[in-house]
Order: sequence, then C-alpha cells, then structure tokens
Amino acid sequence: MSTTSTEQLSSIIETQLQSLDDTDCLASAWADALDAANQQANVSWGGRGKGGRGLARRTFQPHNASLENVRLEYVSESGLPGKVLLDGAHLKLGAPRVYALVGRNGCGKSTLLRRIDAGKIPGFPPHLTSLYIPQEVVPEGTKTPLEYLLSHHEAFIRQTKSANSSQIEQLEEELEKLDMTSEKDAEKMESICEEISVLEGESEGAHDFEVTRRKAQDALAFFEMNKNMHVPMKRLSGGDRKKVILACALFCRTDIVLLDEPTNYIDISGLLQLRQLISECSNRGSIVVLVSHDVDLINDVATDIIHFYNQSLKYYPGNYRDFKAYKLQNDLHTLRENAALEKKRDSMMQTIDNLKKQPVPKRGGAKKKGRAIESAKKKLEKQGLTRDEKGHRWSAQTAGSGIRPGSINSLDAATRGKMSRSDLLKSAQLSIAPVPDKAVQFVFRNASSTWGEPLIMAMDVGHGYASDEAASHETSGADTTRTGIVKKPGFLFDCVDLCIDEGSTTNILGSNGAGKSTLLRLLAKKEQPLEGKIHHASNVNVGYFDQHVVDELIESQSDRATTALSLLTERFPKKSEQDIRGELTAFGLSPKQALTNIKFLSGGERSRLCLATLMLGNPQVLIMDEPTSHLDVESVEALVYGLKKWNGTLILVSHDANFIRSLDGNCYVIIKEEGKIRRIPGGIDSYLKTFRL
Repeated sequence: MSTTSTEQLSSIIETQLQSLDDTDCLASAWADALDAANQQANVSWGGRGKGGRGLARRTFQPHNASLENVRLEYVSESGLPGKVLLDGAHLKLGAPRVYALVGRNGCGKSTLLRRIDAGKIPGFPPHLTSLYIPQEVVPEGTKTPLEYLLSHHEAFIRQTKSANSSQIEQLEEELEKLDMTSEKDAEKMESICEEISVLEGESEGAHDFEVTRRKAQDALAFFEMNKNMHVPMKRLSGGDRKKVILACALFCRTDIVLLDEPTNYIDISGLLQLRQLISECSNRGSIVVLVSHDVDLINDVATDIIHFYNQSLKYYPGNYRDFKAYKLQNDLHTLRENAALEKKRDSMMQTIDNLKKQPVPKRGGAKKKGRAIESAKKKLEKQGLTRDEKGHRWSAQTAGSGIRPGSINSLDAATRGKMSRSDLLKSAQLSIAPVPDKAVQFVFRNASSTWGEPLIMAMDVGHGYASDEAASHETSGADTTRTGIVKKPGFLFDCVDLCIDEGSTTNILGSNGAGKSTLLRLLAKKEQPLEGKIHHASNVNVGYFDQHVVDELIESQSDRATTALSLLTERFPKKSEQDIRGELTAFGLSPKQALTNIKFLSGGERSRLCLATLMLGNPQVLIMDEPTSHLDVESVEALVYGLKKWNGTLILVSHDANFIRSLDGNCYVIIKEEGKIRRIPGGIDSYLKTFRL
C-alpha cells in the first residue's frame, strides 16, 4: 500500500473513533477527568465497586479492569439513529489471561480493541498500558524494521512513565497505611518496596538508547527478521511486515496486548512464533485479547472466550472447543425453559376458558366468577422463566425484582394496553427467545462451461523482482548444502511446472517471501513470467482475490460516500438492481449493509463484497490469496461449505491449516531456498510435521 493509502486508512479509522465519541455522552467527561488527574487535581469518577471507574478513589485493581454499562454507538451521517455496537455491556479483563474475542463480522470486535487502546472507554484504568496490533499491514515509507520499532518506542516511553507514576503513587499510599512494627506488614512493605524499585528502574532504563536498540534487535531476531533488519519495510512481503509489527508486542512489554487477526499473512513458522509470543506475554503477567479466525490457535492459547453478541459481552472459561460446548448447553437450556413455560401458559389459558364457560351462579355469583377469572389472568401475566441462564431457580430476592423474564408483566404498561392477550403472549415469548443473527453464507453460482482439459498449465516458469546485487546476496546467503539445488539470481522461483485440472482444488504453501502470491498473479494473468509459459484454456474466465483487495477497496473509494450497492451498480451497469442485491445476499450482506458506506463496513463485510464482485463476473476459476484473513470463525466454516459445493476450479494460498484441511485439495510447497515447487502427497498435515510443533 502507498503512503496515500496509509493516510486514507488512518483517516477512516480516526473518523470511526470520532463517530463513537459523538455518541458517547461520557467521553468528554472522561477526557476531562484524565486531564485533571494528570495535573494532580482532586477528581472523582464513578464510585465504590466500579473497578476502573474509581480514578481518584483508587478503587481499581492494579492489573485488572472491570467496567459496567459500556456503550459503543456509531453516529449516523443521515441523522437517523446510529449503529449500536455495545449497550450496557460488562467489560472485564484480568491478568494474566488470554481472552479470545469471538463474534460475527461487523459486530464491533476491532472497534472495541481500538477503543481500549485509545483510552476512550470511560472508566478504563488509565494506569494500564496497551498496544494494539492491527489487521492491516501498512509499510511506512523507507523505514527499516529496526527503525520502525524504535520509532514506536517514544510513544511507549511516555505511556510507560505515566503508568508507572500512577502505580508508584498507589503503592506509596499502601505503604503509608502499613504498620512498621507488625511482622506481617513488614513482609508486605518489603514486597511493595521491591515493586516500586522495579517500576522506577523501568522508567530510568527507558532513556538508555543502546539498551533499547539491543532489545529491538532481540525482538526482531525472535521472529527471525534479523537478516532483514535493515531492509526497507516496503520491500518486505506482507508476512514479514506482519512479523515486524508483532515484534513490537515483544519489545514494548505493555500491560495489555490487543491482537487483531495476528495470523493474517504470516506463514507456518510465523504461527509457531506467534504462539510463543502469546505465551511470553502471559508469563510476564500481561493481559492478551485476541481476535482470530484460526480455530487451532484459539484452542491452543485461549484461557477464556468473550462472545461479542447481541450488543453484549458474555464470558466463557476455556478455549473455543469449550465455548461451543457451553453455548450448546445454554441453547438447550433455553429451549427446555421455553417449552416448559409454553406448557404452563397453555394450561392457564385452558383454566381461564373453563371459568368463562361455567354458568353464572345466583346471589352474587357473577362477581365471584369475575374475580376468579381476573385472578387467573394475573397469574398468567406473572408466569415467566423459573430458572436463570446458569440453571439456578429464579427468586425475586436474588433477581432484585418481582418481574420474571419472559412474563407479560416484563413488557411496559403502554405496550400491554394496546395489544390483545395472544399478541402479548407472542411478545413475551420473543423477549426470551434467542436473537436471530444475520445469515452466514457464501453461495457460489456453479460454472456452466466445461472444457474436458486442464484449464491452466505452467511450463518451466520462472519469475522474480530483485536487483542483481540483492539477488547475489540472497543466493550467497541461501542454505543449499542439503540438496545442492539453487535458483537463478534475482528469481523467486524457476523451473515451475504446474497443471490445474478442471474442478480441482490446489493449495500453494511455503514460507513468507517464497513467491506464493507472485505465482498466483502469474496464473491469474496479472503479470507475465520472465521465463517459461503459462497456457490458459480457450475463453476461460479467471477471478482473482488479492490478499490486499479489502484495503485497496477503501483506497479506491475514499473520496466519496460509496455503498456496496452503488459500487456494484457502477461496475456492472448491465446487471439489474435485483441481481446485484441477490448476489450481495448470497454472500451474507443484508439489505441494510448493502446501503451502508463502505468505510463503515468491517473487514469481513468488505471481504464478502469483494467475493460478490468476483462472482458477478461468472468465473470458472477462482484464484484466492489469503481469503480467510478478515473473516470470523463461523464465516470461515461457511466459506468452506460454499467452496466445497461449487463445481468450479480453485487455486488458493492460505496458512490456515484447518481451512486447507477442510477443503481437502492437492498441496504444493514452494521451497524458498531452492526456488522450486514440490507436491506434498500427505497434504497439509504432512507439511506441518516438518515443523517442530
């Protein structure tokens, strides 16, 4: 991405954060409270038991955050009510835990992480330092990886000094309250003094440039980037640039590490290094919040799951596998409770009908009958769920209210007065029924043409970009002692022979910088090889999904308010609006999302838009470079289902082992040192065995 696109992307993110500020009535008050606190003013925020809301009262825990009634809402450009992401949510983070934040695309996961890192959530503990690792991999001009890390160090120093100063003040206050003559307090005093000494040492050590430089070099070496330490970022592959950004998390050592799709673009060895990084952060006491579509990674590292759903945050212990089991139990519990409640209501309705059919007795019997019917109606209105979400029996004392969830009385009086009893019962049932989520689907229309021959054939293909000087340096530094095979100077690969049969699935594997994306561009006719030939079947239509297409979509449409519908209408003028809306729906974009400004769509939603754009061109071959990068876990599962049902030809590059395994296609690997392509008979699992897991 260019410098212009970097500025445009930053501008869009800033616009989104500003939109949240405009709808948060507490944001300005919280900013004023932080400014006053920095000036040593007497300031109060929140009260007892509010966790991070006790700024001057010191009610927050040193390494934890707990905030109630968190609200996030985008302001609408049209003046209509904006999109609410969170409403009355409880945000709680404890150290040292690894939280996996899961939820559908567009629910607000990335926005929440950015909001935490910007310190814009009212009441969030200001003494906790944070680092946000974004999804986007944007090179910064001519900076090298080492310069990139050092440039981020200045902001980290300021953040660390402020955080350490706040913690030292709290520890000194605790120290003054202790009794020096008490043996029990003496041990605690010694511990506090040691902690103060460590914090002061960190603040003083931040000024030592040589120490800082050495730590930055060590962080890059951890991700095996020491050879490229002085190479400009713009010349590195997407995976290598991602590793440089991840190295910041190891280098800065913040209290909270926010990882937004950290697996994007990195290879298998990078995934192993990422696991080690998360383990290192957890061991040093940091809180890690992870957003990822990689099920294997979440199952390996997560200690807790945060489910971002229905404008709320729900917490589950364990990894993603445990979360699915808990969620299934909760769904079954809800179904059983609803069925039992419906059975009781049917019985009560039958009782009321029987009372109405009884003859009216003489001498005041009409009043008695009326009172009996009204009494039965009141019991019906009070009837609700008998157990809560955890399966505990409901009681007014524990619930703090005499109104049961799911009862007619839980509806407001104005609503009850305008509805019939049957409508009231339906509304009460809807109030406890699971909220229907948007459809997660990818419907690929089948290819109609058949050739009966290979669609793409690569014959003795070679390609590269490096200059002669860089190429000679790369060749001299390559380890070829095992095979004696070398690639031509300046080439990423050579002597590549590949046959793509109709209806097949082909996976291209390899390390970052091996040339996987370059090979896909050659097969998609985006570039011509320096040597060899690539033959395509007659009239075959190839659709190409670039790994950066989602970011480029913002860049191309940043100067105007473009919606998904208007974009596709402009690109496909011969298509009717009904056809375009149908294609968007086929890829999980609702009518409301079709009319939403593209810059306010999530990465996953923009990814769906790009796939819908490809399919409107009726391709018989889909070439996809990292198609799962911006999708959530359930969307990846739906993408696998859609691609397996499609009868076209698929060529893809991905480092998501579970995704590749599910598609079950032919696997090839480009060996970086040799510049040659090899077939892997055992598939992705056989390839993974070559790494030390």
